[in-house]
Amino acid sequence: MPERSETQRQLIKGSSLGAGVGLILALFVMVNYLSLRHYKRFDWTSSQLYSLSERSQSLVAGLEQEIDMVIFLNPASSLYDAVDELLSGYAAANPAMITKREVDPAKDLLQAQRLVDKYSIESENVVVIASGDDRRVISELDMAEFDYSGAQYGEAPKLTEFKGEQLITSALLALAEADKPKVVFTTGHGEARLEPGDQRSLSQAGNFLGRDNYDIEEWSSLGKTSVPKDTDLLVIAGPTTNFLPPEVELLTDYLAGGGRALIMLDPVFAQGTGTLVDLGLTDWLHSYGVKLGDDIVIDPSSELPFFGPETIFTDSFGRHPIVETLQQAGTRILLPLARSVGRATDAPAGYEVTELLSTSEAGWGETNLANLEEIAPDDQDTRGPVPLAVAVSFEITTDDPTSNEATGGAASANETDEPDVADDEPQEAVEPTQARLVVFGDLDFASDLQITNGANRVLVLNAFNWLVKRQDLLDIEPRRPEQTSMSLSQAELLQVYLLVLVILPGLAIASGVWTYLRRRR
Repeated sequence: MPERSETQRQLIKGSSLGAGVGLILALFVMVNYLSLRHYKRFDWTSSQLYSLSERSQSLVAGLEQEIDMVIFLNPASSLYDAVDELLSGYAAANPAMITKREVDPAKDLLQAQRLVDKYSIESENVVVIASGDDRRVISELDMAEFDYSGAQYGEAPKLTEFKGEQLITSALLALAEADKPKVVFTTGHGEARLEPGDQRSLSQAGNFLGRDNYDIEEWSSLGKTSVPKDTDLLVIAGPTTNFLPPEVELLTDYLAGGGRALIMLDPVFAQGTGTLVDLGLTDWLHSYGVKLGDDIVIDPSSELPFFGPETIFTDSFGRHPIVETLQQAGTRILLPLARSVGRATDAPAGYEVTELLSTSEAGWGETNLANLEEIAPDDQDTRGPVPLAVAVSFEITTDDPTSNEATGGAASANETDEPDVADDEPQEAVEPTQARLVVFGDLDFASDLQITNGANRVLVLNAFNWLVKRQDLLDIEPRRPEQTSMSLSQAELLQVYLLVLVILPGLAIASGVWTYLRRRR
């Protein structure tokens, strides 16, 4: 065959190179197209820090309105990467309904000002979850817990818990709900108020509930014949005077119709008697299987610096959805002054009464309130572990499926003017209404002064969510990032030093010298 010219060889070489480059580009485009159509994220962290729980995935998959997620954080924030990855997970779970974007408050001044004006943002370093004009703003400070124990040694704070998913899913649920749960706080008995101003104020708790899409109002029960219409939850927060019998009867009727109530009872001392004020609720609570102690709970084993033994700092939880995530996370609850609240031995049949938290075995319920300067357990006191809160649930059933009681106070939807069906025709079972009641022996843990201590805020919100049957917000526990560390002895450090600085460089130099001498031969 005739020998190819230099020009032909260069042409063939160039064509082959061009064809190879073209194939590589085509393969690159195909791979990117397939990855775009079949997007998949992987979370290799041991704590699954960036993975969504099944409940979050279920909620995101069912979204019917567009959601705009905005990261309004300084990129230098220690939480920026975690928040960015988490929101990417939400966007990937339903890209048709969720968009994610970042706004740097320091560099994108115009976009930052537009964001502040549109959503009335009061501070930077927040995450905005919005749908239309409705929005939820999540502060960076609420999304994580840090360990500052190393600050005295010049160490940076360590991230111990990341609560981003719980807060973001809560915001999505609030935006997705058509109706807000209606929460009514009683007044007229010295209860704590929702306005800021004193140590017993519940204003911060009210703000947290507002973020979770609760509709909150106050209501005086004096002289009333029934609880306000459409009340989803009735709250009695730290009364200091007694409820009258007509009011107690009103509460009974409310629970008998499938109502739900949260009761937080501070120990209130009666002046000069050495006893606690009778709030008129002891016998009423006992009828639901709740034993309210006439005592002050003491636990020396959980004593904190600068606090007395009457301050309870406990991680002893029962088995209940309200405290399940707290037990899994190993967090603690701080109660500055509490009375015992436990399960009565003669609880009514069919009533599920569960103790939520308690003291250690060293605790007791002090009944000698006339002399609290010298306290010691005796035979009259309740011995530890002393219960501090209970949850009660029971079903409200009726033989008449069209009665108001069976339908939660509303007329039956099946009530028509049509003739009655035959008696032998099978009837659909009516789902029984479940009444729920949670009782705490303390109010202070939910007050503005204490709600941010320990896991108090989580306990408060979990109680509200369980009572109004918001199960989607109960099972999302805070994530704990892995803290990987390696401790080496002095001999091991010397071995690492010799390997890295002497042996490996020496082998590289020896290999180079051997190669050089071999080529000289």
